[in-house]
Amino acid sequence: MIKKRNKAWNSYHQFISSYNVLRYKRFRNRVSNGIMQDKFDYQYNLIEKFMNHPKLFYGYMRNTNTAKSSISSTTKLDGTLTKHDCEVASVLCDYFCSTFVRKVHTNSVEC
Repeated sequence: MIKKRNKAWNSYHQFISSYNVLRYKRFRNRVSNGIMQDKFDYQYNLIEKFMNHPKLFYGYMRNTNTAKSSISSTTKLDGTLTKHDCEVASVLCDYFCSTFVRKVHTNSVEC
């Protein structure tokens, strides 16, 4: 069904017409509904499995709630790659400090 949707999109882009738009929208809606239905079925099956296997439930919740840090290495000004998270943070800090300008108010009242 996804291939048909993609073909309909390509034919719409090549030959713009109301027929091709309606054809693409029909396939798009069918694919979207199919994806939503598959997600619902997957979640329903998970819930049924959780009823009999509480360890499976707690494992699933642990995997969904853990925060995974995926900071990739960036290039420094000298062209080398960063190796640690603190180096990435300092490179990003230097970049954003050079990008944004602070406005200094001379008549501001400090609290």
